[in-house]
Amino acid sequence: MLMQVLFKAELCKTTTTERFLYSSGFTKHIGDVDKGDTVMDYLPAERERGITINSAAITFGWNDHQINLIDTPGHIDFTIEVERAIRVLDGCVTILDGVSAVQAQTLNVWNQSKRDGVELIQNYKEIATKLKTRPLVLQVPFFKSDLNILSKESSEFIYSLFKPYALNFDASENLPLFLIDPVSMKILAYHPEKKTNMSQITIDIIRPVGTSDPSNFLWDLAINARYTIFDILGGLDSEFLDTYFSDSIDGNPELVQTDCIKSAIRRQTISCAVSPILLGSSFRNFGVQPVLSAVVDYLPSPEDRSTVYGTTNSSHLSQEGDSKKDTYKQTEINIIKSVGMADNYHISKSKNRVDVPLSSSEPLVAFVFKVVVDQKKGPMIFVKVYSGTLTNREIVVNSSNFGIKERVTKIFQMYADIPEEISQITCGNIGVILGFKKTRTGDTILSTNHPSLKSFDLSKVKSNPTFSPQGNWDSLGNQSFSNNGDAGSKSLQVGMVLHGIVIPPPVFFVSIEPQTLSDEKHLNSTLSNLLLEDPSLKIYADNEGGQLLLCGMGELHLEIVKNRLINELKVNARVGKMLVSYRESVCNPSEVKYVFDKEVPGEKSYRVGMKVNVEPLSEEQLLDLNSDVNQNSDYIKLDNDIFVLIESKIGSGNNKVSAQKNKEHTEGNNSSYLKSGKGTSSQPHSSSLGNGVEGINELVRRTVLNAISASIYQGPLVNYPLTRLIVRISEIDLFGYEPTNFSPVRICTRDAFKRALESAQPVIFEPVMKVYINCPSSSVGILVNELERTRRARIMELDDQLSSDGDELVNGENGATGEDSDFSNFFVPSSIGGEDVYSRTANTMPAPNKEIVAIVPLSSMIGFSSALRRLTAGSGSFTMQISGVSPVDSNTQKDIIKEMRGY
Repeated sequence: MLMQVLFKAELCKTTTTERFLYSSGFTKHIGDVDKGDTVMDYLPAERERGITINSAAITFGWNDHQINLIDTPGHIDFTIEVERAIRVLDGCVTILDGVSAVQAQTLNVWNQSKRDGVELIQNYKEIATKLKTRPLVLQVPFFKSDLNILSKESSEFIYSLFKPYALNFDASENLPLFLIDPVSMKILAYHPEKKTNMSQITIDIIRPVGTSDPSNFLWDLAINARYTIFDILGGLDSEFLDTYFSDSIDGNPELVQTDCIKSAIRRQTISCAVSPILLGSSFRNFGVQPVLSAVVDYLPSPEDRSTVYGTTNSSHLSQEGDSKKDTYKQTEINIIKSVGMADNYHISKSKNRVDVPLSSSEPLVAFVFKVVVDQKKGPMIFVKVYSGTLTNREIVVNSSNFGIKERVTKIFQMYADIPEEISQITCGNIGVILGFKKTRTGDTILSTNHPSLKSFDLSKVKSNPTFSPQGNWDSLGNQSFSNNGDAGSKSLQVGMVLHGIVIPPPVFFVSIEPQTLSDEKHLNSTLSNLLLEDPSLKIYADNEGGQLLLCGMGELHLEIVKNRLINELKVNARVGKMLVSYRESVCNPSEVKYVFDKEVPGEKSYRVGMKVNVEPLSEEQLLDLNSDVNQNSDYIKLDNDIFVLIESKIGSGNNKVSAQKNKEHTEGNNSSYLKSGKGTSSQPHSSSLGNGVEGINELVRRTVLNAISASIYQGPLVNYPLTRLIVRISEIDLFGYEPTNFSPVRICTRDAFKRALESAQPVIFEPVMKVYINCPSSSVGILVNELERTRRARIMELDDQLSSDGDELVNGENGATGEDSDFSNFFVPSSIGGEDVYSRTANTMPAPNKEIVAIVPLSSMIGFSSALRRLTAGSGSFTMQISGVSPVDSNTQKDIIKEMRGY
C-alpha cells in the first residue's frame, strides 16, 4: 500500500510520520522537528527551517501489512512535490487543525488529490461543506470536563477503570481522557507524557448488567455511535444492509461483527462515498496507532485502485507508403529514422486508451515520479511499478522519450535518505533505480516485450537522442544554423505512455550568472541537475542581457534553490534580486507575409516564404481549445497556453507565398507583406515537394513547430515569455528547392513570428494570485485597507473561518447522493447530560477568525508576509495560489519596461 501524509504547512505532518515510524517499531527514537533530528526531514535546509521542502519516501510494516509512505511539504511553493506524490498514491491521510479547520491550502491539496482519484481519511469535523465529502466519525472523545456531567457513581467508575494503568487525568485539559471506538466496541486511552510505542491502553466495552450499572453511559455512547454509522452505511452499501437485516442480526447493532463493519467502511472509502474521521494529537502521541490501523483497514491496496490506463499513438510517427532510402543530410530525418520508421511519415493524432493490468506476470509498466541527482551515484530514478516486475540488470524502454533503451544497474528501497539495495520492484510498489541517463520526471518505462512496442524497430533507436531537462533552455540562444533540429520540442512518444504530472507555471525569477568564465561550466551542469530534480524550475536565456533567468514557484522556493546552489553545491555565481515573472501577449490579431532570402554561411542561397497569423486568446477560447486538443484537434498546445495550427501543405496549390518586390497592406486585418534578403524574383516557383515526398513535408512542419516552440519564451517588449496566443501558419513555400539544411525554414519562421507579434500591439501580462488571509476580526478593517489602497487588490469574500460554503457533497461511485448530506446526518456524539460533545467544548474554543479572499497582483504580494505580521501582531496567516494572468494598465507597463531596460 502506498499512502501519503498531507496537508498545509505547520500541521505536524512530519511529526505524525515520525510517530508512525516509532509506533511501528521502525525507529527507537521519536524524531523532533524542533530539534532537527527527524528521519524524514533530512536536508540541511529542512532541519534548519523546521519545514518540509522535499518529499521523502519510506517503507515500514503495520499489522502484517507493508506501508510505503511519502511525507510531502505543505507550503505552496513546493506544490510540485505534492503533485508527483499524489500521482502514484493509493490513499492519503489528511491532517486538519481542530481549531483553524479547513483552510485555503487544505482545499488546494484536497482538490489535487481528488483529481488523481486518491482515497482519503480525515480527523476533524468541518469537512462536509468545505471539502464536499461525506464524513464518517469513527471515534467519540471523552474529556475530563465530562466527568462533571456524570453521576458520582459513573465518575468513580471511570477513575477505578483506569487506576491499574496509572493514567494521568491531569495530563492535559485539551486532550480527551479517552476515545470510544464504536466499530470495535473498545475504549482507547493514552499516556501523553510517555513517549513509548506501548502508550495505548485498550479496554473492552461490556454490556451493562442492569439500569443501575455505572458503565451504562459508555455503552449508550458506543451503541448510539454504531446506530449512526450503520444508518450511513445502510444507505450506501447494499451488502452491509442485507447483513444488518438478516435473520441472525435483525437490526441489532450489538450483533454486527467488527470485520463486517470494517469491510463496509472500506468499500465505501475506496468508492469515495465516505471519508472516515479519527481524532488525535501527534505531538502528544495521542491516537496515532488507530490512524495506522485505519490505513490498513480502510485505504485501498494497489489491487483495489481503479484501473490504470495509458494512451498509444498520441503523437508518434507511423509508417505510410513504400520505404525509400534518402540521403538527406539533416538531424530531423535522423531523429525520425532512429525510431525505425520509413521515409514517408505522418503524425497520428488518434489517442487509444490501453488498460494496464495490475499483475506481476504481465509486461512491465512503470512511472517515473521523481528524480534525485546524487553527486556520487548519479540520477536516482523513483518509480512506481503498475504492472510486471522490474528486476536488476534489466533493459527497458523509455516510451516517453523517443523509445530509448535504459539499463537498470541497481535497485534500491528508500528509507528517507538511506537506500537499501534490493533485487526487484514488484507490482504496486515503489523503488529507486540507478543507471538511467535520459529519463525525467513523468516518463513511462516499458519492458522491451510490451505489446505497444511491436510496431517499432527498437534496434534502430539512437542511444543518445537529444536530451535536456528543459528543452527550451538550450533553444533560446541564436541557434539559427545549429544542428539541433529538435531544440525546444517535446519528446517523441513511442508505444504506450501513462498520463504525466501537472506542473504549475513559475511566477518569480532571479537572474543568475557565473562569477568568472571558469565557473560557467559548473553552473550550467548544476542547473541542469536541478531542472532534472525539480520540474517546477525553469531556466530562460536572456539573449540581450546575456543572463540566465531562473524561474520558480515563489520567494521561498527560489531562496531555497539559491542557498542550495551556493552553499551545498558550491556554485560560484551571482544571483540577482527576486522579480515577478511577467508574460507578454498581444491585443490585436495580426497577419504577416514574409520571405527569407539570404545566403546561409557555407551554403548556397536559400529562399523560404511564410504567412503567419497571431491573435490573442480569451478565457472562453482557452477553455474551448483545451477541450479540442484533448479531443484530437489539429491544434498543438505549447507552454503558457499557446496553440499552434499549421494549416498549409508545403509549396502546393494556392498555399504558395507570392514573392513580390513591394510590401502589401491588406486593410481590415492588420496584414503586412515583409521581405528579407536580396532576392528579386517576382514569380513564385512551384515546389517539387508538393507531390509525393511527404517525409520532407513533415520535417518542414516539425522545423516550423520547433522554431515557434523556441520563440515563445522571449516576447517583443522586454523578452518575457509569451502567453495566451493562437498562432496559425497558413502558407509555406520553399520556392522549388529540396532542403538539405532546414535552418532557413527555422529562421524564416522565427522572423515572421517576431514581426507578426510586433504588429499586433504587444502587451505585458502579470500573474494574479488568489489570496486567502486568516486573521482576527479586529484586524479585518486595517487589512482590507492595506490590500485595496496599496496592493491593487480586489476583495472577493469576507467570511467567518468556520462558515459553510455549500452542503452539496461529492457523489460516490455507487450512487450516493448529497441532497441531505449535512452535519445532521452523520454522527455527532450527544449522550452525555443531553449535550453534544461539540456544544460542550464550544465555550472553550477561541472565537472563529475571519477569512479574507482577494485577487491581488503577484508583484504587490512581495513583502506582504512582514506587513501581515505587523498589522495583526503576528496572529494572521495567508496562503495564495496562482489565479491566472491579466494585462497591466499602460502606466504599469511603462514602469515595468523602464525597470527592465533601465530607460
